[in-house]
This record gives sequence, C-alpha cells and structure tokens, in this order.
Amino acid sequence: MPCFQLVAALILILPLSSAFAAQPEDAMPQIRVLIAEAKPTSLKDAAAQLATAKLAPADQVALWSEWLEVVQVRITDIGATDELLLGFLDRLPRSGLPSDLQLNLARTWAANERRRTNRIDPGWPPFATKAGVALLRWCVTFEQAEDAKFDPTRKPSLNPEPPAGANVLPGSDPAAIADPVMRADYEKILADNAAYAEYYNRQTGLRRDTEQAANTISGWLRGVDAEVAKKLKLKAKEAKLSARLLGIIFPG
Repeated sequence: MPCFQLVAALILILPLSSAFAAQPEDAMPQIRVLIAEAKPTSLKDAAAQLATAKLAPADQVALWSEWLEVVQVRITDIGATDELLLGFLDRLPRSGLPSDLQLNLARTWAANERRRTNRIDPGWPPFATKAGVALLRWCVTFEQAEDAKFDPTRKPSLNPEPPAGANVLPGSDPAAIADPVMRADYEKILADNAAYAEYYNRQTGLRRDTEQAANTISGWLRGVDAEVAKKLKLKAKEAKLSARLLGIIFPG
C-alpha cells in the first residue's frame, strides 16, 4: 500500500477506535449525569461505572459521596435504597481506595444512615443486620492488612548508636568516621533504622485506621435496636474479629 494511502487509512481508523475507548477523564461527567437523575436504575448504573472507572482516588471519593447523598436522602423507595446501599458496602473493601479514603466514605455512609434509623418498617432489621455484617467484613480487611507480629512498643531510634570505637556521637554523619569498616557498618545501621521507621509508621497508621473503622461501626450501632446489635455481635465472632476490635465495636 502506498504511504499516502496508509496515512489516509489511519486517519479514518483512529477517530473511530478512540470513540470506543473509554477515557478516564470522560467517566466523571458521565457518572455525575447518572447520579443527578436520582433514579434507582441510574444510581445502580453509576455505582457499576464507579467500580470500574479508572479515576483518581479523590475523584472516586467525591463521586461516591455525591452518590450516597442522593441514595440515602433523596430516594424514597426504601427497598431500592437498601439494595443500593448493600451493594455499596460490598464494593467498599474491594474499591482499591487507600484505607483513609475508605474511612471517609464509611463515615459519610454512617452519618447519612442516621437519618434513616427511625424507620419502623419490617425491612429495617434485616437490612441493618446485612449492613452490619458487611461493615464487620470491611473492618476485618483492615485488620488483615496489619502485620500480626508488629510490636508498637519497639520504636525506631531517633539517633542510632554508632559502632563501638567509632568516636562519633549518635546520629552523626557516617562520613565523620575515619575507619572505612566502621563507616560502612554505621551506614547500614542508619539504613536499617530508616527502613524500620518507615515500617513502624506504616503499621501504626494501619492500626489507627483499623480502630477508626471499628469506631465508625460502633457509632452507627448506637442507632440500631438491641436485637439487631445482639445478632451482629454473634456475627462479629463468626467473622473472626480480634478481641481488640470487638471491645471497640461492642463496648461493655
């Protein structure tokens, strides 16, 4: 094929192929349109697109927050709302969002859900039980991300000790050590301490997020009747939550 014909063919093909490729920047306005329709079917479609769209984490959280506001406040069909919210809670631990952003969404869910806890319809206890189980499973994923062997009392050193005989103060620049073997040893000590400090901070953050997730569930449970809370406590043991988290979620 002559070169000019090949170029012409590509000019014709490329716009067509790009039309079929979903661009990440196009997903956000499309999802917003579906949310704004404020219908159970459009909200279901919006949730499905949100679960697969390649959006920045902050954009995902913004859209999910808008979605929750519409579902929990504007939709009057209780059965449809319950179904949508259970789907959201099921997706949350699989969202790929960092734990702090998942927490933000769970708090938004819990805050909006308090407006619906005065329900007296027969569907409320089954929904609350299913929602509680989903939240417990979500909390378990937080705890599973922790290192079970992590010891929070073993903190990294602020100024690691140099090798004996190095004749420098703790935290000094290794270049100040004349002996090359001692200098290399101290460089390794400093590198190991820096790596451990990073690990320590990460694990401390994970434990904090896990406990905040448990606190979020505990706060929501205050608006749940005693029978539902009792069922959820049994479910929590089945879900293999640690004693630490059980104590936060079900104090007393």
